Parts: sequence; structure tokens; C-alpha cells
Amino acid sequence: MANAITMIKLLISLGPDIIKFIKAMEELMPEGGKGAEKLAIVRSFLEGAWQGFGTALPAFEEFWPKINTIITILVSTFNSMGIFKK
Repeated sequence: MANAITMIKLLISLGPDIIKFIKAMEELMPEGGKGAEKLAIVRSFLEGAWQGFGTALPAFEEFWPKINTIITILVSTFNSMGIFKK
């Protein structure tokens, strides 16, 4: 249970920064059809930063599916709201 609470807290704390990162990637690569590339860049960046914490954080592989889901939901929401203009 403690691990689940830690995961939830960490995901919530990452939320604002993930949103900023997604928006920055969209500004750098505004053309459509580049979603997989943008996601790969976000993943690489987060994974590299994650490794800097060593064993202070749970394994990145444990978190990535949850972060990926959050990113997918955010991008879908931003697209439907017209925040990302194509």
C-alpha cells in the first residue's frame, strides 16, 4: 500500500512539469504525425533524469506505463480543446 501511495504522490507531483514538457515539445515540433517521436524524446529525457536519483525512486520501468497513460490523456485533451493547433 505504501508503494502505491508513493507512486500516486510522485505522479501527481510530476503532472505540472509533464504538461510544460508536452507543450514545449509541441512548440518545437508543431507539425502533425510526430507524436511517436515527441513521446520518445519525453521518455528519454525522463528516463535519464530518473536514473540520476539511483535507488531513491522506484524503477523507471515501473512508472513509465503510468506516465505514458497520463501523457496520452493530456495530449488527447489538449487536441480536443484546440490547444495544439494543427
